[in-house]
Amino acid sequence: KRGSRKSSDPDHDPSVANVKLKPAKKKHKSVTTTPAKKKGGGKSSQQDHDPPLASEGLRGVIGLLSNEEIVSLADTRYSSVLSLDKKPSKTESVTLHAVTSSLTDKDSKMLDLLCKMLKGKNVILKITKDFNPKKTQLCITAAAVSSSRTSAKNRKDEPIMNVVSKSRTLKVMRSALSGIPILTPQWMESCLKEGGMVAPTGNMCTRTLPRKQAASAGSEDRKDVSTEHFGVAKYAAAFQKISSLSSCHLFSGISVMLCGSSAGSGMTKDLKVLLQQAGASIISSVSMASRLLTDMSKEEGGSLGPFVLLCDDSLTDKGCGISDALFKQVKKLIGDSPSSDETKEARVLCVHFTWLFDSISCATPMKATSYEPLAPRPKALWDLTTEKEMPTATNNRTESQTY
Repeated sequence: KRGSRKSSDPDHDPSVANVKLKPAKKKHKSVTTTPAKKKGGGKSSQQDHDPPLASEGLRGVIGLLSNEEIVSLADTRYSSVLSLDKKPSKTESVTLHAVTSSLTDKDSKMLDLLCKMLKGKNVILKITKDFNPKKTQLCITAAAVSSSRTSAKNRKDEPIMNVVSKSRTLKVMRSALSGIPILTPQWMESCLKEGGMVAPTGNMCTRTLPRKQAASAGSEDRKDVSTEHFGVAKYAAAFQKISSLSSCHLFSGISVMLCGSSAGSGMTKDLKVLLQQAGASIISSVSMASRLLTDMSKEEGGSLGPFVLLCDDSLTDKGCGISDALFKQVKKLIGDSPSSDETKEARVLCVHFTWLFDSISCATPMKATSYEPLAPRPKALWDLTTEKEMPTATNNRTESQTY
């Protein structure tokens, strides 16, 4: 049975409650804007992508790149983040802040040896308990699966190694969103063998985070299908290709309202941290959501939205925190939208919270079809924006402690 997420997860960040979140702006016009936009940001166009609700910045940067180009850009960024592109100094030390996740006792002992060895090379590898977006430079976690894939255009070249993370914890997802290297124990082994810092590549780098709804076979090379393959590398490639932080936001221009009775739980705090780091505007009240929906019903061209109702897995709250008035308002907006299912879904989504985790894994906002909410009221809204003949992904509801 599904229940609230327990705090026994060793990789759960208990300090998330201490993270200072930026308060939501009171002016309703600001809730759908991209945070901290820089020059050239502009408004997100919904017509330039497939699916339409994909982030223009992140998707626009890596959308036309091959897997080889993505991996190459990612490796270049990793060397820069780890200061490997600079000449070592015998007098000045380099400090690297790292987090770990899902390491075995053997891996932890190897990490201790690595820290001692690097200290003699004037490299201080500081292991911190929690992820800090302003300090953390690398994440070390165990790998689950390694598989070689060869591009159809370059079959004679060396195949690309796609390493999948063993788990999808909060720290791992935040590291992916930041575009920093997520390294495997093989990297530690290589450093110890070489007697110094080694530029991470190949099976030393995690390229992919797992997802609940697995991609279909052969879809990793299709541009029109969102898959998790090389999702981690895509974030790093985007950061390497452009300098604007706001342009790499996964949920740029997307407003999200957390729905359900689990407010204040560890799960909700984690969701808010991930949404904020991914650039979403968090709608903190029903009144704010109502004003946004009113503006969306009046404007033309789809510049406002998408609006996502992210629902918890409670079975006791049939409305999932969605009031009668808000339900009717959302239903009317969906009914007034063009008849295209894709267009409806681009404006309003009502989904189970696993939609967020899989969107991070795939480096693109996912379609709502596979993320049916549990409660009757949000399920009714989900039915309005998805094809009813499509099978529901019930496996998405079986969440582990590592999401």
